[in-house]
Amino acid sequence: MTISLSEVERARTITSVHLHKTPMLTSRTLSERIGASTYLKAENFQRTGSFKPRGALFAVASLTPAQRAKGIVTMSVGNAAAAIAYAAYIRDTSIPGRFVGQFEPLYRFLYNKWYFDELYHALFVRPAFWFGRLFWKRGDEGTIDRFGPNGFAWLVQQGSRGAVRLQSGYLNSYALVMLVGLVGAVTWVIAR
Repeated sequence: MTISLSEVERARTITSVHLHKTPMLTSRTLSERIGASTYLKAENFQRTGSFKPRGALFAVASLTPAQRAKGIVTMSVGNAAAAIAYAAYIRDTSIPGRFVGQFEPLYRFLYNKWYFDELYHALFVRPAFWFGRLFWKRGDEGTIDRFGPNGFAWLVQQGSRGAVRLQSGYLNSYALVMLVGLVGAVTWVIAR
C-alpha cells in the first residue's frame, strides 16, 4: 500500500487540531549504538499517552455518515482503544451513545464492573449478615442474656415478689422471722 504526500498532509490537517505538539528528543546512547543521530518523538505527552490518536482520529474522520451511524467497536483494551474512544468523542459525540444503544447488555455489564459488587454482596455480605443475626438473636439474646444478666435480673425480681408477700408491716411478723433466724443460727452452732 502506497501513501502519497497529499494523503499525509490531509491526515495532518484533520488530526492536528485535536493533538498536542510534542517535542523531539535526542538520545546520545542510541545515537552511539547505531552510529547515526536519533530523534525520538515524545508522543507519550498526547492525551491517550501514545501516538495512536493520529490514526484513530483519521480513521474516524474517514468514516462515511452511514458507517458512523452504526457506531465504533474496538477490540483493544490498551492505548489503541483509548485513542478510538477519544477520537469518537472528539469527532462525533453521538458515536458512543449509538454504541451503547446497540450493545446495551454488554455496556451495562462493563459499566457495572462485571456486577462484581453485586456478586460480592450475594456471596459474602448477605451470609455474613445472616450469621450475625443468628449469633445475635439466638446466641447473645437467646442464650447469654437469657441465662446471664437477664436471668439474674429475673431471679432478683422473683425473689423480690416473694419477699413482698412476707412483709406484712406487722411487728409480730418481723419478730417471728427474727426468732426463726436466731433458732436457725443457734442450731447451726450447736450442730457443729
